[in-house]
Parts: sequence; C-alpha cells; structure tokens
Amino acid sequence: MTEVDPPGPGVDPLLRLAAGLARPNLLAVEVAQIGADVVAHAFGDAAAVWQFRGQRPVLLANVGSPEAGARLASLMPDGAAPEVPAWHEHVLDGDAPAVLLPLLSGGRVVGTLGAGRREGGAPYGEPGRVVLRALADRLAAALELAAIRSEIALARTRTQALVRRSVDGALVTDAEGRIVFVGPSVSQLLGWDVSQMLGRSALALVHAEDVPAKRQRLADALTEPGPQEPLDVRVRHADGSWSWVEDRITNLLDDPEVAGLVLNFHDISERKAAQDSLRRSEARYRSIVETAQEGIWVVDPSARTVFANQKLADIIGRPVGEVQSMNVLDIVPEEARAAQLERLRQRPETGHEVYELPFVRADGEQRLAHVSASPLFGDQAQYVGSLAMLTDITDRRQVEEQLARRALYDDLTGLANRSLFLDRLRQALARRDAPSPVVAVLFLDLDHFKLVNDSYGHPVGDRLLVEVAGRLVGVVRLGDTVGRIAGDEFVVLCPGLDEDGARALAQRVLAALATPFQLDGIDVQLTASVGIAEATLDQDPQTVLGDADAAMLHAKRSGRGTHATYDSNTGAYARDRLQEMADLRRGLAAGEFVLAYQPQVDLASGDVVAAEALVRWQHPTRGLVAPDDFIPLAERTGLIVPLGWTVLAAACRQAAEWSRTLKTPPRVSVNVSARQFHDDRLVGQLGQQLRDNDLPPRLLCLELTESTVMDDIDRAVRILGELRSLGVALSIDDFGTGYSSLAYLSRLPLDELKIDREFVSGIQLGGEDLEIVRAVIVMAHALGLEVVAEGVETVGLASVLRELDCDVGQGFLFARPGTPQALAEML
Repeated sequence: MTEVDPPGPGVDPLLRLAAGLARPNLLAVEVAQIGADVVAHAFGDAAAVWQFRGQRPVLLANVGSPEAGARLASLMPDGAAPEVPAWHEHVLDGDAPAVLLPLLSGGRVVGTLGAGRREGGAPYGEPGRVVLRALADRLAAALELAAIRSEIALARTRTQALVRRSVDGALVTDAEGRIVFVGPSVSQLLGWDVSQMLGRSALALVHAEDVPAKRQRLADALTEPGPQEPLDVRVRHADGSWSWVEDRITNLLDDPEVAGLVLNFHDISERKAAQDSLRRSEARYRSIVETAQEGIWVVDPSARTVFANQKLADIIGRPVGEVQSMNVLDIVPEEARAAQLERLRQRPETGHEVYELPFVRADGEQRLAHVSASPLFGDQAQYVGSLAMLTDITDRRQVEEQLARRALYDDLTGLANRSLFLDRLRQALARRDAPSPVVAVLFLDLDHFKLVNDSYGHPVGDRLLVEVAGRLVGVVRLGDTVGRIAGDEFVVLCPGLDEDGARALAQRVLAALATPFQLDGIDVQLTASVGIAEATLDQDPQTVLGDADAAMLHAKRSGRGTHATYDSNTGAYARDRLQEMADLRRGLAAGEFVLAYQPQVDLASGDVVAAEALVRWQHPTRGLVAPDDFIPLAERTGLIVPLGWTVLAAACRQAAEWSRTLKTPPRVSVNVSARQFHDDRLVGQLGQQLRDNDLPPRLLCLELTESTVMDDIDRAVRILGELRSLGVALSIDDFGTGYSSLAYLSRLPLDELKIDREFVSGIQLGGEDLEIVRAVIVMAHALGLEVVAEGVETVGLASVLRELDCDVGQGFLFARPGTPQALAEML
C-alpha cells in the first residue's frame, strides 16, 4: 500500500467518509479522511497500520508483518481482537483519544478497526461514531467478500488445473444435448478436434446400440438435478474405432457459471475386456463343471458343503439342494469314517492326494469312488477347505475283477489258466528259501477226448472237463496248483516234490480218472496220458512246461493211459524241437511266410474299414501251417522278432499298394509281439518302413496284447508315445485275457480296443459275458477308443453287438482270412 493524498479543505472528513461508504470499494483515503493520527485494521493473519505525519498518512507496517501485528495489539485491550467491545475508547500516547471497533460478519469477528485523533483532540462525538460504525460494517462486508472471492478464485484455479491434468473426458451440453464445452482430455481420449465437436449432439458419438439408454439418461438428467448413476456406453473415435467409457451426467443448468449438463467419462475398455473375458471364462468353467463326468465337491474346513455339481448329486443319489446342506462324512460308511476324518484333518499338510472312498447312496447301496482331492487356501494362505473330484468306479472295479479272474483262471473249470500257472511256476523256480530245490510239473492230456465231443456234443464234453478238474483237485496236495491250459490239457505244479513223489502223484491221478464218469445217464470211460518234468531253481518256466509236454507225448506214444518222465527216453522230442527251430529259420530265410487279411466291418454301415494281417507258414512239405503251430515255438526260441519284422514289412508294402490303387483303402492292423515291442529298434525301423513304402501312417495300426503293455506300464507309455508320434494307430488286442486294468487304459495313447472272441462268443447267452462286453464298450467310448469285436460268426451276434454300440466287427460272418486280392474285391 502507498501513501495517499490528504483530505480536501473545508469539508467535514466524517461527512465525506459517510458519503463515500456508498462506493463499491473502500480505499485508505476514506480511512485518512477521518482526520485521525493513527488508523489500524486487521483480519485473519493480516494487519496494516497507518500514521499521519503532518497532513499525509504513511504506511507503517504492511499486511502480514509481525511489526504490524504488534502495533495493532498495542491499540487493543489485552491484545485480543475478539474481546474488543462494540465501542471502546481510551487515551493513546498521552491525551489523544482512540477507539477500537470489532469488524463483525455473521456474528464472527473478522477483524478490528482502530482510529485515533491527533494529540489533544476531542473524543469522538455521535456523528463520528456513526461514521466509524458504518465504516466498520462496510469493512467487515468488504473483507468477507474478498475472502469469498479469494476462495472462489482458488477453487476455480484448482478446478482448471485438475481439468487440464485429468485423464477423464469432460463435456458440457446444453439442455438439448448439444456440446458447448470440450475438456482438454477429450481430444486425447477420442482423437477429435474441439472444433469438430462443438455444436454437435453428444449422442452422435455414441454407438447405435447404446443410444436409447444414453438418450433416456439425458432425459432423466433434465428432470433430476445433480449427478446421475454412471452408464457404460461405446463411443466413437475420430479414426472410426470404438471404446467403452463409463459416463456420468450431472445437471448444472442452474449454475450460472456452467449452465449445462456436465458429462464426465473415462475409458473402461480394458475393464470391459477383462469383464467379458471373466464372463466367458466363468461360463466356460461353469459349463465344464456342470457337464463334467466327475462329481465336484467343495467343502469348508469342517467338511460342510460349499459347492456341489449335478454330477456329484447323481453319484450319491441325492438332489443338489440336499447336498448343499450335507457333510462329507454323511455319505461315508461307519467303518470308514475315522480314516476319512483323519484324512480331512491332514489335508492342509498332505496336499493333493488320490484315494478310493466307499460311500453310501441315498437308497442304501454301498459303492466305491475314486477321489482326487486338493486343499484350498485363501489370500492370506489360510486353509479354507478342499476341492474333491469323485468318480464312481464301482462298475469298473467289478469289471476289472471279472477280467482279472478271466485272465488268471479258466472260465469253464475255475482252475488256473496258462498265464497264472506259468507265473506260479516262475515263482516256484525262483524261491531260494524253499525246503526242497526241486519242482515237479505234471502235464496231463485226456485220451480220445475228441470222441466225447463228437459223440455226445460239446455240452457233455464241457461237463466232463469240469468233472476231471474236480477229481484232479481232490488228489493233489494242499499247496499244489492245478491248471487247464488248453482244451483237454491239464497241468499240476508240485513245489518240493521229487521224481518219486511225482510218479506216485501221477499214479493217483490216473486211478482217480479210471472211475467212469456219470453224465446225464451216460457212462464215459476216460484215460489220460501224463508227462512228468522235474526242474531245479532258475530254469525257464516255458522250458520246464515244454519238457513235461514232451514227456506226455512220450506217454501217448507208449500206449496212452500211463505216465512218463522227461529223460533220455524223451530226447527225441528235444531233437524234434531243434529240427522245428531249424525249419523255422530256413522258412524265414526262404520267404515262406505269407500274410492273409481278414476284413473288419463297420457294424452300422456294413462297410469294410480295416483288415488284420495274419501270418501263415507256406511249408514245402507240411503245406499251409496255422500260426498256433509255429508262433509258440517262435516265441520260445526268440525267432518271433525276425518273424515280426518280416510280417511288418510285408503288411506295410500291401497297405501302401492299396493306398495307391483303392479309392478308400483300409487300415491294416499288424500284431506286435512282446519281444518286438521292447526291441529298441522298433520305432526307428517302423519309421523307415513308412518312408520306404511312402505309406500314410494313418493306414497302419499296431496291435499289442494287454500283458505286453502292462508288464512295465511306464516304459509302455513312453514307447507308445514314440509310436504315436509317427502317426500310426495303436490297439490293444484280445482285451480281457491279460492282467486287465481299465484305470491304466486312460494313461495309454490308444486308438482302439479289441474284445477277445471268448467274451464275444458268450454274449448271446447273456449273463456275465454280456455285462462285461457292455461295460467295456461304454468305458472304451468314454476314453475315446474305437471298439472292435473279434469272433463275430453269426448274424444274431452282430445284431447284439450293434445294440451294445460296438463300432467294428471281425469274424467268419464277414469273411475268413484271405488273399489281398480277395479283400480288394470286397472293397
């Protein structure tokens, strides 16, 4: 503040000041015109003090200085402005009268007015007091207005700064929705120039599908002051693209500084994309959960249900709503609850685990579930429950047990079959802790059994075999094993039995069979030939069985109805076997092995879709030899591997020729022996065959037996994976005759499953075979496998298989194995 001019002469300063109160602004000159020596005023933390020297007021202290505050305080009683009375006079610096007035606004003290006359001057009269009071009121109002304007200016400055820096867009429209103001960020967000937007309708920027909702929101804003609920809409960019924004409308039509509808929006495209992705993900997972073949059960730490899908409800036989209020232990049988409760308690520590759990359905039936369970943890790593996936494996387990029984035991007699007998023989020959190092094997063949079948029929023959089995079991020792390994061939394993003991047992067997058999009024007299082989530890089981077989043949040549022991007298058999081995080697070198092809037919359409390559031996003197007569010898001698390469090469050549000459060439299936499968050269040689013959891999299928892959499942998975990488198809042959486990099938990269002819032939009789075949087909299809039924020999059998949804049939009904030309003609 600067010095001001003194008042003009001849005019009462108070009157001039009173007249000046009508002016909009009060300057320091009005204060000076009172004629005071000292004038001071203060408000907030600001203060100013003037003093007259002569006739000119001089600013002693500026606004906000400590000196001004101190000088002002000397004019106020106790130095506190809020306590200054409405009118206060006192003597200042001697005889000069002074006055202090509070500046009041709305009952609040916003400052003080101090005035003092020249030394020796008279106290203020009533006119002076009126003027000073008026001046105090005017000053208070001016100070309050100044403060308000300062706050408004600061707010406006802040608002403008925020608008400039804001990443949100801001538009103002008039009541008709035309744009009258464009915020600085709008151009950056949408790419439009301000000039392109002013005067346009705000709806012109909105996607056509979102215009109705936006128009309604604008209409609502006209009748409802204040902010509207936000609305998600798509807006168009200058380049024609679209983005999602969250838009909020605020009605400020009554605000004179805005006078419009304010539209604030910010880009939510990423959020929308994330929401859409989440919705799709949730829908996908909901679909997976609801259509899953496994029951899904989520429980809290106390095992109470948090979530259960429909499949779980179906498995345990209860409505979903009822499951929601259940505890896991509610379905567990009493005897299994303690173990399950402990498993649940240990879940946070044990982590993921797989186990089998018995459970009881609502109808009281007890079944078995395969459970894969994992703990669930919250954001703070606290245990919040478990997620379990349940599969009802009751039917599968029953089928596996039936298949295992069929794989190990003779279906007709219930005795051990060849696989189980050889396994027990292998174990006996490996026992180092056995009381005696010897093992005896009896090989028994019924004499002239074919006459029984031919004379009385196969049902009577089957009943006779059952009776024979019973008599054998009745004469052997408690720890011996009796088995049936072929039609009328039986074997007995006798651990620790020496040669004399074996001969005595053979005599008891022959005596037991000598008593006639009574079969439906028919007397059947039966004799048998028995071969005995004695073995010591570490001998090969197949060799021991072969020696017993040789001894049995010697007994037959000796007149039947007797027994013989393998020794020098049976050496001729060994010589014969050596001759056969030499013959087999010669036949391989001479190319005497040929392939016959048996078609595989789609049971639904009747079309030939594949063919199995079956090896035959075109012997120069014996004629066409069936595989049953040379494959066992090839396996025992190791010649099965070169024979396998011969068959594979021939099959690849034929498949390649059909692929070039036939419009719809069949896929060719080739059997791979266990030794060939485990030969490290298999994958490489097969790949070479495919390349040499230019054969599409999809036209070749490798068939393996169950026992081949189940011997070492992990190694089998690896080898099958390498074969699959070549592009060929893979099949399990004679399914149900090996150590079956349907659970392991899911680990194997297979395309096809062939049901053994033994099961197929029995399905027309119903009973167990029918149910096994039905279950195998259902489970194979669940694993994505095609099912081929072997041994289809009648129209009725094919019809039943079609009803069971079997895919392909193979058997004499369609064709016997024949030449490549015969199969080509069928196609």
